[in-house]
Amino acid sequence: MNLFISVLWENPQFFFYSLFCVIFSVCLHEYAHARTAYAFGDTTAADAGYLTLNPLRVMGWTAIFAFLILGIAWGAVPVNTQVLKQRSKYAP
Repeated sequence: MNLFISVLWENPQFFFYSLFCVIFSVCLHEYAHARTAYAFGDTTAADAGYLTLNPLRVMGWTAIFAFLILGIAWGAVPVNTQVLKQRSKYAP
């Protein structure tokens, strides 16, 4: 089985570049989910502290560890779809 962590010894520059890019991208993606939900009236993510780019908050230790070892990454932001409001595309 070819583990992602083995790239660290084969090509450390690629490993750390990938680490930075993927973790930043996941955090930015999940921040966009939280910000969009907030813009449509759902404060669940904001109240829980997910309006951040902090990978420990957005991804958690399990996802970061899985990415370091296996190369699989994910993030999660709570959203309550029951409180989302329709907004006009022209609303500020």
